[in-house]
Parts: sequence; structure tokens; C-alpha cells
Amino acid sequence: MRIAAAPAPAAPKFYTVAEAANLLRSSDDTVRRRIADGTLAATRFGGKVLIPATAIEQLVGTTRPAAPAAIAPAVSPVPLNMAAGLPR
Repeated sequence: MRIAAAPAPAAPKFYTVAEAANLLRSSDDTVRRRIADGTLAATRFGGKVLIPATAIEQLVGTTRPAAPAAIAPAVSPVPLNMAAGLPR
């Protein structure tokens, strides 16, 4: 008999100021300033300030940036067979 794994908990639809600051890797004060200047939408409920998950997604964007192209290896200005004979 196989037991089904419990489903993963759904992401919250609202975040507290502290949770939003953690997600945005900023301070609580920065999140509060963004709310005050209208950059970040929020609502007050039961004495707490709650930020909708959609507001955070709009602020940071929901898509990840594309991976950078492969970086070409650095080319030594001196041929490798001569590099060993250079003074240090």
C-alpha cells in the first residue's frame, strides 16, 4: 500500500511587512517607505499591514532574467609556454 504525499502548502496571498522585507531582501523600514510612496500596495487588516503577493510580484517581476551567455575563457596576453619564464 502506497501513501500519497501531502500536497505542498500554497504560497500565502498576503505577506506581513516583515515577510515582504525578507522576500525583497530589504528592511522593514524600506517596505514601509515603499508603501507610503505608493510603490508597493498594501492594506490594513486587524491592526496589521498586509501586502498582497501580487503587489510583490509586480514590484520585482514574476519572470526570472535569462541566464547569462557562456563567458569565453580569458585569453592570456602571453603564450602559456612563455608565461612560466616570466619574473614574478
